[in-house]
Parts: sequence; structure tokens; C-alpha cells
Amino acid sequence: MTDKLKKINIDKVERLLNYCRQRTLLFDGAMGTQIQAQCPDPGLFCGYEGFGEQLNVTAPHIIENIHLNYLKSGAGAIETNTFSANGIVMGEYGIGAREKIYEIARLGAEIGAGAIKSFAAKNPGDYFVGGSIGPSTKLPGLGHIGFKDMAEAYMPQVEGLMDGGADILLVETCQDILQVKCLLYVIGEVFEKKGAALPVMVSLTLQQTGSMLVGTDIMAIAAILNDYKTVTSIGFNCALGPFELEKHLELLARSTDKLVSAMPNAGLPENVNGKTAYRLTPDEFAGFISRFVSHYGINIAGGCCGTAPAHIAKAAAALKDIKPAARTNVAEPSVASVYSAWTKKQEPRPFIIGERANANGSKAFRELLLKDDYDAMLAVAKNQQNGGAHAIDLCVAYVGRDEKKDMHEVSRRFASTVNLPLVIDSTSPEVIETALMNHGGKCIINSINLEDGGTKLRKVTAMAIKYNAALIALTIDEEGMARTAAKKLAVAKRIYDICVNEFGVAPHDLIFDPLTFTIGSGDDTLRDSAIETINAITAIKKELPGVYTSLGVSNVSFGLKPKIREIINSVFLKHCIEAGLDMAIINPAGFLAYHRIDAQDLEMTENLIFNRRPDEKDPLLALLNYFDKKMSEGAYSSGNLAGEDSNLSPAEKLSKMVIDGDRSGLEETVEKLSDSMKPLEIINGPLILAMKKVGELFGAGIMQLPFVLQSAEVMKRAVGLLEAKMEKSSYEKAGKLILATVSGDVHDIGKNLVDIILTNNGFEVYNLGIKIPIEEMINACEKNGANIIGMSGLLVRSTEIMRENLIELERRGKKYDVILGGAALTRKFVEEDLTRLYSGRVFYAEDAFSGLTIMKKICSKDNIAETNEYKKSSAKPVNAMVNQKIAGPAAKVEMCREIPVPPFLGRRIIKNIDPALVYPFINKTTLYRGQWQYKRGNMPKDEYDRLISETVEPLFASLTQNCRQKGTFELDAVYGYYKCSSAGETVRIFSPENENIVIAEFKFPRQNIKNGLSIADFIADEKSGIKDVIGLLAVSAGKKVGAEIKKLYGGDNYKDYLHLHGLSVEMAEALTEYMHLVIRKEMGIIDKAALDNEAIVRQKYRGSRYSFGYPACPDLSMQKILFDIINPGEIGIELTENFEMTPEQSTTAIIIHHPDAKYFAV
Repeated sequence: MTDKLKKINIDKVERLLNYCRQRTLLFDGAMGTQIQAQCPDPGLFCGYEGFGEQLNVTAPHIIENIHLNYLKSGAGAIETNTFSANGIVMGEYGIGAREKIYEIARLGAEIGAGAIKSFAAKNPGDYFVGGSIGPSTKLPGLGHIGFKDMAEAYMPQVEGLMDGGADILLVETCQDILQVKCLLYVIGEVFEKKGAALPVMVSLTLQQTGSMLVGTDIMAIAAILNDYKTVTSIGFNCALGPFELEKHLELLARSTDKLVSAMPNAGLPENVNGKTAYRLTPDEFAGFISRFVSHYGINIAGGCCGTAPAHIAKAAAALKDIKPAARTNVAEPSVASVYSAWTKKQEPRPFIIGERANANGSKAFRELLLKDDYDAMLAVAKNQQNGGAHAIDLCVAYVGRDEKKDMHEVSRRFASTVNLPLVIDSTSPEVIETALMNHGGKCIINSINLEDGGTKLRKVTAMAIKYNAALIALTIDEEGMARTAAKKLAVAKRIYDICVNEFGVAPHDLIFDPLTFTIGSGDDTLRDSAIETINAITAIKKELPGVYTSLGVSNVSFGLKPKIREIINSVFLKHCIEAGLDMAIINPAGFLAYHRIDAQDLEMTENLIFNRRPDEKDPLLALLNYFDKKMSEGAYSSGNLAGEDSNLSPAEKLSKMVIDGDRSGLEETVEKLSDSMKPLEIINGPLILAMKKVGELFGAGIMQLPFVLQSAEVMKRAVGLLEAKMEKSSYEKAGKLILATVSGDVHDIGKNLVDIILTNNGFEVYNLGIKIPIEEMINACEKNGANIIGMSGLLVRSTEIMRENLIELERRGKKYDVILGGAALTRKFVEEDLTRLYSGRVFYAEDAFSGLTIMKKICSKDNIAETNEYKKSSAKPVNAMVNQKIAGPAAKVEMCREIPVPPFLGRRIIKNIDPALVYPFINKTTLYRGQWQYKRGNMPKDEYDRLISETVEPLFASLTQNCRQKGTFELDAVYGYYKCSSAGETVRIFSPENENIVIAEFKFPRQNIKNGLSIADFIADEKSGIKDVIGLLAVSAGKKVGAEIKKLYGGDNYKDYLHLHGLSVEMAEALTEYMHLVIRKEMGIIDKAALDNEAIVRQKYRGSRYSFGYPACPDLSMQKILFDIINPGEIGIELTENFEMTPEQSTTAIIIHHPDAKYFAV
């Protein structure tokens, strides 16, 4: 590479920057839809259907025309037709040879450059060729592919784009931040190889929540990318329309000094007549783009899916006289996990680096490493986060083990599971790079020094630039560890000069550790070492502005007794912070709050730290004698010097244990409290008050339901201990409730949660179970002297049973208070329909805690006539919620001409399906937030994200693994294929043996709207003479899991009960999804590219799946027809009298293959 060519390429970076300082660079719009609009001959794709990049070889004129159309519309930059020209995607087409990838990429850039040359000949101006580098089908952050393998797959693409004449490299539509880091690594390698540099744009794809698919939020994105030397711009494209993107774009614009880009879709995709459509008009699109520029200072704009030359033309006109608004980066220098950013400047200081995940410094962690116990090692990291750490120092170096292999195994697990930045602690550059290739966040390398004169320092610093990592620099040179403040500063200045001035490291990414030595050894040469370290911190901060400081604080007390070390470490840390210390490598649990240290303890400790000698006494000997005396007197006899609960009274401690869900030491605490309080006083005092606080935390969205249940377990255990000390007559409950799931409904999770909450708040609950008729509820009231009935039900049909039950209570002249709850109920239905049927009081409980509020009001005799839970209605009764709608005029659905050929006709049974095949199909969002009730509520997003990553995800992994090992799930399925036809809203099913014999008929409802749909519309009409095919399915998670759930509930293991129940329900849904995939494969309608979970939830596959009791076919009685055809009884599924299935963890479905079939509601 000649010097001239180097300069030309370097000038391309400055050329883009200069352009964007004056105006916004407008890119083109969508490429794929424009290719389709050209209607190219299928033969041009050479059999690689869907691989539009092949046209670079076979029909370059088509691609050039698309480029020219966008240039004529006003675009100043065009993207090459190379989005999928990488080894991973092309390898799936069987054309992944390096030469082929290079050719496609080079031709794409040449076509773009040719189009610009042709256009510029008649329209002089400044135009750019953006080399498109899209994502692959594999995400390294999720373990789909290794870093090096991905790098190899993209290397020829980058080389081809540069050789073909690209002006910009556009890394776009990225959903995984580790993928971005890998591509930036590739680009850096190619730049170095060619001795050239181009501007690099990074354009990410967000979900509506504002995070990438793998969970990286915007502040983390900024922290990870802001200091990359190769990155010129950061922005977003695809997935979202401009309306949904705006708030996320505004945050990014305030969080980076880089150029900012925005290339949204023309709105969110919608299904219009079975086809994907984008509603945003060119004028609307242009309005958003102009506001992005004038309000947020966006430098680069363009369009993605759904945008066409018309959108770009309007945007160009709108931007003609608009200059980007000035932007101010308000983001603090940060490091980041894969998910979240953590500012290095913490208030109050310090930024805490947890030290326990260190095989050299922690015996416990070393033993876990030697056992390859990765789960336990992860727990060590999470415990430190819970203890207040902001980052985790990871060291796996141990004699006799392969450090590189260990770092690979541990760091990749830390990356996906621990929501704290990683501090990579190793002296080996190869080990450090291994961790950097595994971790998508912004890491800290621990450490560099000048021990060998700078050879290794330069190697590691170059690596830090390549992967954008911060550096901890130790004040060590060729003479060893610096001991005086002056020497420490001198070494720091040498390191600063190399890192900042030679390599271009940002000063804020340089963290100096001035080192400290033990003052507990008695070595006279180290008497002033603590003072020298404190002074060095001040000097480094003053002389090297912008850098940060860090310290391994606990080294100062090495060799002393643990309880003495806690005080010395805490006092020393306080003085270091006052001197300017920013970060500290410590175990947060091993430090004390400074204000809680006894005055005399403090004086003795500071004498040692500052080498003060009152009365000419050796401060170390004086301190040791002093603490020995105090210990002999029992001053520090329990745990830490000042345990967290040591100042709490027994009553306060008991309340705290309930709130925290902590059983440890419960018996001892209850016993101690019983010496001063009567059992009933304890129950009505600290225990009830604690549960009240739990309710308040739940209501405020601060505590999630699983933790409420954990508190309830502790409460119930405490009450059990106290009841053994009481006379039976002495403990009066707050009130009595008869609780039941109504007749025909087998769902009991909601009812059981009510039982748990009420029981642990002092109420007496008689839980009758499921499928309970009203007669049994009345008998229970009379037998137990209760005057309140709680009815629960999940099904829409259950609301009708509740209605009938109220009518029966009225007929008998009963006046019980009735509380109604369940997923199918609404407040309006209860208040406007049900209340008028019964002269007693009827209440609507939205959830378990609403039920608690109602019970308290009823039993306190308060006037509750005007509360939200009770409102008597004078309105006329509304129609029953399950009444079927009158059919509207039929929709016109075009018949599918290509009927799939099933592998067989009739039914088959699959037994003992491996849960490992089904787990990937679990909808975690529904499981975590819906079933398990880990809802965000008022919790800050970063705190909620940490809850999910640190508590919920490990719980899911552990529970699914345990269930598989124990055989908890017995996964069975029965399914079949049948010829069929439609007549109006009726679908006729034909015998597998004789296509002319009808064996069953489904009569589906139709939407009561113009062109209303019915499921029958997607089946070939019998008048066509064509026999269609339909799939029928039933699955079950087995009866064993139900028995285990019942056992957990009976044993008061409420939290485990909730988790297993929720998982079992979602497991049945996931098994249905898995079998639906099996059926699509067997019918030959499988998607070419594997769908992720989100795509499956959004029904991105062909056809649809419908289940009885849901909006498209709400009549549950039609289950009987399906049962008669495929006989799910053979896999243990039975129907109740109301056509509900048992076991509860069962589902049925009908499978429609028609391409236009999607979900709808009648």
C-alpha cells in the first residue's frame, strides 16, 4: 500500500466528517423490496432463492438502476447490495467459498461506485458508496458461533467492499453487541493489512423496549462503542418506525460524540391481506426525519424496510435547508456488561470491583475452579453484585491448569449471566484476548506495567485499542514496585505517555493503581507505605487529568486477624477516597460503615495508617494489644464487628426476616422474642406488620410475587412455631373465607395464591379445591360458620358458572358476601351484570392483594359501599360473555392452490419427547412476567434487568435442568393429518381410509364485521373439487408434574410451587409450538431460515394454529369433536363436563397451512 493510497483512504474519513458538519447525509431506502419490484427472472438467482446479492453477478444492471433511482430522488449515499454477502449466510446456500464471498462484495461496491460515477457526470456533487455489512443467522453472544469463526466468515466481505471502491463501511441491522465487536475486529484487521482506513458506521436494531435482542440497552451501547477508534457513527435501523424510534434516538444523541444515524422503517410492519405492509407515507416519513435532524442533531439519515425512492425524495426536500442541531454528550465515561453501563465515577465513591472471583486471592473460588463448578462460580459473582459491587474481577490463573481454557469457559458464562462489567485479571496477553473475544461489553484489563520496560504493555495496550477495553496500570517499572509517592507518579507518567500519546488511549480509559503494602507486618520499611499511597493518589489525579485511580485496598492489612482487617480496610479506604480514589478492588461484605466504627477503634487504626506514635509507642503493637483485649472481653464475639442486624430488636429482626424471606435462625429469633411477648402479640404485631409491608411493596411494584410467596413461607413457619405455644381458643382469626374454583374449571394457581396471601395475613381460609359446585360451597359456609365465599375461574365459561351460582344463592335467600376473581372477569362485567343478580354484596378482586384489601374491609365492618371493589349496579343485564356473535358477511380469501402432501393420513402418537428439544420454544416473557409474576412495576429498568439476569434466568436454567434430570415432565403428543373441505363456516373431515366419507364436522364462528373471517375460509371450498389437508394435535406435559406441584403446595413451599406450576403451563405451550414445527416440516411448509422465539410468537411462519376456547374459535365444546377424531385419551388427556382438559398442562390445536391464515378474534 503506497503512502498516497493510505492518505486517500484516511481522507475518506475526514471527507465524511466534513460533509456531516455542514449538513445531513441522506442514504437511500430499502433494497430488497426494490429488487422484487423489478420482477427479475427467477433464473437470475441461479437456484439461490432469496439471495438477492447473486444479482451482482448475473444482473448488475438491475442493482445499478435501483441505485440510480435513489440518487435521482436526492440520496447522497447508497448502500451496496451486499447485506448478506458473508460466509455464514452464503454457506447456507452452499456458496460460502472465500473467493465467492469476496467476488459478491467487490462487485456490489463496483456497481455502487459505477452508479455514482454515471449520475455525478450529469449531477456534480459529493456522493458516497456505503458498503453494507449485514448480520448473519448466528449470534455469537448467544453461543451460536465462536468469535474467530465469525471473523473468518466476514473477512472476505470487508476486503471485497474496500477493493471495490466503498467509501464507507456500514455495519448494520445488528442485534448482538458481540457481533458488532467481532465485525469491528475484522475491519481493524483489514485496515491494518491494507494500510488503509475508511469511515465505519455502526447501525443497530432495537426492540421497542429500547434494547437490542440480546438485551443491550442504549447507555451500554454508547459505553461500548464511544471510544472505538474505527467507529465514525452510531445509530439505528430496521425493526422500528420513526415514531417508535424517536425516544431511543434522542437518548443516543445525548450519549455520544460520534456522528449519529437513523434509518427507520416506514412504520411498524402490518399484515394487510396476508402481506407485510408499512403504512407511513413519504410525507409522514420526511416529517420525522427532519425533526430528528433539527431537534436531536442527527447527522446521517435514510430509510429501511418499507421505504422507497418516494420516501427518500420527500426526506431530501425536507432536509434541504436544515442544519443538524448542536449536540452535547452528557454521558459519563463508563464500562459495561453486555446489558448495562456503569459509570466509572460513582457517587458516592468508590466504584467497587469485587475481588472474590479470583483463584489466587480466594480459596473458595479456587476450589470451585478445580471442580469446574461453573454455576457456583457464577454465584460468587452474583453475590458480590448483591453486596454492592460495580464490576467483577475475574482471575482463573492456577498452577497446573490451562488458564486460557479456564478463562474461555468462565468468561463466556460471566458475559451472558452476570450483569456487571468484567475486569480481566491476567498477566497473559493470550488469556486476556480470550476473554475479550467472549465478552460483548466494555471490559477492564487488569493489568499493565513497565516491569519488562514496556514490551508486554505495548502488546496489551494495542489489544485494548482493538477491543475497546479500559486498562488498569500498576506503578511497577524495571526496578520493581514503586514505594514512594514520587516514584509512583513518575512510573504513572511513563505509562500515560505510552498509552495516551503513542497508542491514543483515552485518558478516562486509563486507571492507575499506585499499589499499597501491608502495614501489619512490622517491617520498618513499610511503616509509611499507606501514607505514600494516599499521597500518590492525590498526585496522579492532579498531574494526569482525566485518568482514574484504583487500589487493592485490603492489601494494606494483610497478615492481621480478619476482624481487625475489617476496621483497618474501612478506615484506609475512607482516607483514600478523600485523596481522590475512584475505584477499589474489595469484597464489599468485608468492610464497615465508617460512622459505625467506635471512636477509640478509629483512633488506634489511624495511628497505624499514618504511623503516628503517641507516647512513642509502636502503633502496630499498640493496636494489636488493644484489639486482643477487646476480643478477650467478648466485644466482637458474633460475626463481623458490626453485623447488619446487630442493632435490631428481636421484634424488628423477625419482621425483617419475613420481609426478606429469610428462614435462617427463625426458630432462635421466635424463641427469644417469646420471652418478652405472648404468641398472639407476636402474630398480630411484628408478623402481621411485616406482611402488611410486603403487601405495600408488592402494590408499589417494588417486590415481585415470587418474593411475596417466599415471605409467606417464613410467616407461616413462624406462626406454626407460635401456635404450638398457644391454647387453641386463644388465637382468633381475622375472618373466614370459603374459597373454590368453580365447577368445570381445573385451574387453581390464582385461587391458591389468594389462600396463601390471606392465610398469612391472619384470615382463616377453607380451600375447597377445583371444580366445586355451589352446593358444596354453601355446605362449607354452614359447617364452618363462614359468611364470605370466594369464587375463582380462568375460563370464559367459568364466568357463566359464577353467574349461575349467584342466581342460585339468590334463589335460596343467602346473603353471603361474594368475592369473584379470575382472568376472564372484568370489573365492568361484575358491576354491570353480576351485581344485579344477587341481593347480597358482590366484589371484584383483580388479584390476590385486592382480595386481601376486600377481606380487611369486610371484616373490619367498614362502609365499603363506595369502594372500587364493590359497586351495586342498576344497569340492565348485559349479554353473557360467552354468547357467540352473529356472523357477518364473509371475507374473500383466495384458495391456496398448492396443497401440501402430508406424510400420512390418520393419527400417530409420540411418547417421551426429550424436554431439551422443547425448552427452546418456551416464551420466557410470558413465563417470567405472566406465570412467575416477575413484573417490573415501579422498579428502575436497570434494576429490573439485573433481577431478570441474576435471579430469574439462573432460576430458569436450574429448574429446567432439574426437571429433565428427575423426569418431571412426561411429554407426549398425538397428532394427525386429514383430508378436508369447507362449506360456508363448516369444515368437513374425511376418513383416512376413504376420502368420500365424512367422519366429523367443525362449525366455526365468523367475525361480525364486513369481510369477517372464519377459520373455514382458509380451507378449500368443496365446490372447487379440491380436497385440502388439516392437522389436528393434542399434547400433554403428563400427570407427574401435577402431583409434584400439589406436593409443593401442601408442604408450604409456595415460591417453588409458583415456579413449577408456571413452568409446567408454559411447557405445554412450548410442546405445542414444537409439535407445530414438526407438522410444518412434515407438510413441507417449513421456513428456510430458522425462526427465533420472537418470530414464532409473531407467527412469522406459514399458516396458523388455533385452539378451542380462544378468540378465533371460542366454543370449548368443539373439543369433543377433536377428541373423537384423534383420541388424546391414549396419552392421558381427559375432558371435564365443561370440556376443559386434565391434566391442566395439556393443549389441543388445529393446524391450518394456508399462507394467509393468521390469528384473529370473532
